[in-house]
Order: sequence, then C-alpha cells, then structure tokens
Amino acid sequence: MSVRLRIDRIVLDGYAFGPRERSRFEASLMAELTRLLSDDMRPAASFAVPAAFAPPIAVRGQEPVSLGAAVAQSVHAGVPR
Repeated sequence: MSVRLRIDRIVLDGYAFGPRERSRFEASLMAELTRLLSDDMRPAASFAVPAAFAPPIAVRGQEPVSLGAAVAQSVHAGVPR
C-alpha cells in the first residue's frame, strides 16, 4: 500500500526557522502524517483529492517538533475521507 500526498505550501506566521529547525519540523510533520494516514487506510481504499484545505491552528511559541505534529494533525483533518 502506498500513499502519495503533495503539500504545495505551509504558511507559518511568526516563525523563522533556520535550516536545522526546518529539518526537524519537516521530519515531525512527515512522521505524524504517515502515522495518521496509515491508521485511516484500508486495503481497498483508493481515492484522489484535487485540493484540501487544512483548518487553521493557533500555536504560538512551540518548538519545531511539536509544531510539525500540530500542523500534520490539521492537514489530516482537512483531507476528506
């Protein structure tokens, strides 16, 4: 089974991550999305969604790993099932 997800843009107002923080954010985002989407998949599940919009989140002052997980949960909530 495979899942292909393309995210064109993530806007984080008020965050200026350096390369290391950005890498940690991206790794956390991918790990949490993989976990959430894997839990949703059934063996025969197959669908395409041309566009989905994640609900906004209000997270201030969190470090990159926690923020990545929160963004992943928002993205997951925006994917129709």
